[in-house]
Amino acid sequence: MVELQEIDHVAVMVGAADTLAQALARETWEEAGLRVADLIGVAHGGHVLLEHPSSGGGDGGAGYMVERIDWFRARLPDGMLPCNQDGEVQRFELLPPSTLREWLVQGLFTLEAGLVIAGFLGL
Repeated sequence: MVELQEIDHVAVMVGAADTLAQALARETWEEAGLRVADLIGVAHGGHVLLEHPSSGGGDGGAGYMVERIDWFRARLPDGMLPCNQDGEVQRFELLPPSTLREWLVQGLFTLEAGLVIAGFLGL
């Protein structure tokens, strides 16, 4: 997903009523138009924990945000392509690891996406 000149990832937000598996299935469909059952070798890759002050919120005050991002790896079957369903993803790109590393060093990813990609690349 391209966002304000930064590249983002497919994010899985887990609500209080969701399991991780439910959130993965929902977000994989909404963000990429893919069904988890159709993917090859789906595996939990790790997680990133972010904690930082936040000025967001409806009351105009400041708070503190704690966000855990669980990420997964999988392969698409031949001929299957992602297609966003909810309008939140501008485009998808298939990139070699060397390009991911270059873009990571250049700071082209959002903080969250950069941390997930670094984990994926074993950095």
